[in-house]
Amino acid sequence: MKLTEAAGIPLVNWIHDGSGVGGGPHFIRFVTDKSIFRDKKVIFLYRDPKDVMVSSYFQATKRIPEFTHYTGTISEFVRSRGYGIKKLVTFYNLWHKNQNVPEDFLLIKYEDMHADTQKTLRLALEFIGVNDIKAEAIESAVNYASFSNMKKMEKGKEFTSKIMQSAKEEDSESYKVRKGKVGGYVDYLTPEDIEYIDKAIAKMGCPFCGVSKN
Repeated sequence: MKLTEAAGIPLVNWIHDGSGVGGGPHFIRFVTDKSIFRDKKVIFLYRDPKDVMVSSYFQATKRIPEFTHYTGTISEFVRSRGYGIKKLVTFYNLWHKNQNVPEDFLLIKYEDMHADTQKTLRLALEFIGVNDIKAEAIESAVNYASFSNMKKMEKGKEFTSKIMQSAKEEDSESYKVRKGKVGGYVDYLTPEDIEYIDKAIAKMGCPFCGVSKN
């Protein structure tokens, strides 16, 4: 919230809402009552589940030492009830069901952020009530927060927050700003992993993914 406070715009806080990989909590522990968000606006960030699995795997195995409890393979991770695809889809579906609980709800897709970052940023700002932002300000913000610049700053140890620092400087997979690719899962998941994920999504359904329950 410090950043938005300093910018003089409505306060914004980001949370995982209990879905983080720290400790691998089972998805049956998700809080299904979202009434605490009733008087708030919620921006929900969606990302392709396959890419989420890869990103979460490296978060669970490479970063934040006190939380890196997972020692299995990525294939085991995908199938794990404490970390894997069923947990993620359960979380997505929980929020799809409860999207009308908050004062207002905006779904933003990671893939759209890549396709048109400036448009997506403006959409998010207008959603929280920040209008008439100059195009130059949007462009400057996007350039500053670009993947290449964030990667450069992380390598240069310019971030004071541990959250934005690499766990091991020599290990590129331990960086917070790691790859940032859309569809990068193909470099890590086997065809069997991908098939397992697709079948799980088809069985459970995932409206945010555009998949109806079988």
